[in-house]
Amino acid sequence: MPMIITPAPGKTHEVGIINPSKRVGDTGQYTLLEGTLEELDGRLILARKHGFEIRWYYKNAMTYEGEIILSQLSMTEIPPGHVQPFHTHHTINETILVIQGSIMAIDSDELDESDLEKLLRNSVRVNQYQSVIQGPGQRHTIFNPFDKYASFIASQTARLPEGVELSADWSTDKPKSE
Repeated sequence: MPMIITPAPGKTHEVGIINPSKRVGDTGQYTLLEGTLEELDGRLILARKHGFEIRWYYKNAMTYEGEIILSQLSMTEIPPGHVQPFHTHHTINETILVIQGSIMAIDSDELDESDLEKLLRNSVRVNQYQSVIQGPGQRHTIFNPFDKYASFIASQTARLPEGVELSADWSTDKPKSE
């Protein structure tokens, strides 16, 4: 059976609510909510109304047999005008797939979030159904200078030693009954 990434039995969804008007570390900048979809719905409607970033976390796929598969995905709804803080991943690769709208992606060791003109001049537009990959050690951010929310899925994968590649693990198979 396929694996589903959803809260384990007895667990709830985890959703981060990020206030873009506050700096990282400020009180009220980040709130982690946990609950069922029904319990979270009202808070999420209010967060969108106020232009907050919303980040759904999906960690560790579970097979129907209960086996945990190490994985981490997040889906982010980024409001118009929001710039995420610059950050660096030290041991992972991050792949971002835009599923709605457009975002801007930038790598920079020099810029900060405050100068939108410089960010726009030095960034790359990533449109719906396009993807961008950030490797370990790259200081980067994404931002949404557009007038509508954008949504993307981020997949974080382990860093492999140099020279090691994922195999092409795919083949067509006939039904076992044949």
